[in-house]
Amino acid sequence: MLALILVAFAPKAVAGRVSASTDPLVVRTSTTWGYSMLLPASWQFRNASYPSDHSTLIWSDPVDAAQKLQIVFSGCYGCSHNLATGAPRPAVGGNLRVTSTYSISPTRLAYAAVSSNDPYPDNGLVIVTTQGYTQIDCWVPQSEHHIATLVLNSYQTVPISTSPAGQTQTHSTRGGGVPSVATVAGGIGGVLLLFIVLGILLYFLPTIIALLRQHHQRGAVFAINLLLGWTLIGWAVALAMSMSAKRQPPAIVQQIVGGAAPPVVAQPSRQGPGQPWTQPISQPEPSPPAIQPMAPPTGPLAGWYADPQTPGQMRRWDGVAWTDETRSG
Repeated sequence: MLALILVAFAPKAVAGRVSASTDPLVVRTSTTWGYSMLLPASWQFRNASYPSDHSTLIWSDPVDAAQKLQIVFSGCYGCSHNLATGAPRPAVGGNLRVTSTYSISPTRLAYAAVSSNDPYPDNGLVIVTTQGYTQIDCWVPQSEHHIATLVLNSYQTVPISTSPAGQTQTHSTRGGGVPSVATVAGGIGGVLLLFIVLGILLYFLPTIIALLRQHHQRGAVFAINLLLGWTLIGWAVALAMSMSAKRQPPAIVQQIVGGAAPPVVAQPSRQGPGQPWTQPISQPEPSPPAIQPMAPPTGPLAGWYADPQTPGQMRRWDGVAWTDETRSG
């Protein structure tokens, strides 16, 4: 019976003896995730990430898993910034339910909390980044609060490596080569934006074709495309209209009947060297007099009559038409 009691309580006794204070702190550096910090030398790394805009890294004591450090990288910009002003909001980003907070800077907030899920107090830090925020939680016994303070104060960012290795750790080779959340979120966001742009271009394809073709019904194509394109039938109708034949505008022919010939514009000239150029005023040429037809005579059918074209002159009428024979009146 005594042996069973010793076996049952042995892990807890060992856990009580092995603590963060008994391990030397060493520098852990990850160029894949872009951070560097002090951690107990025996703590082991585990990647607890899952597909989302958050990634979770855990460093824990191999004997007492409750003593651990958790780093959460978030790519949620709206979770940590005021969308109207862009001002950082660390407390909102960490979604904190804490007993006390301490503002280190406009982008850094330290806090303390007690959770029913963890046997040790939670000492944490929220750092607002350009993409979202990083939240760091350290669970160690209350008697080792100074260890948590050293660990949290040592956190700093390092350049993210683009090499295949991408992960370096001082005094350890654990940590894996998983891309950082900023890289993953940025890649997903870029692909999503590309699909959105392509979708908009495809949706308004009938309108684009109508505009490029200068179609006479491009206004109607745009209206159908915008309002009914989502029904697919409306999109097909708009596409058919944009590909239909264009109506040609009627040709306008200007015909000038009668009137004088266009005026001849004289070229500018000057009187001599050093004199200003003068522009003569052109005058339209006079119209030739209209030829009036000769009226038939009012007298006998044949004979001499007053010339209807030349006053004071006689012209002979042969009974059918005027002849070329003339004489003075």
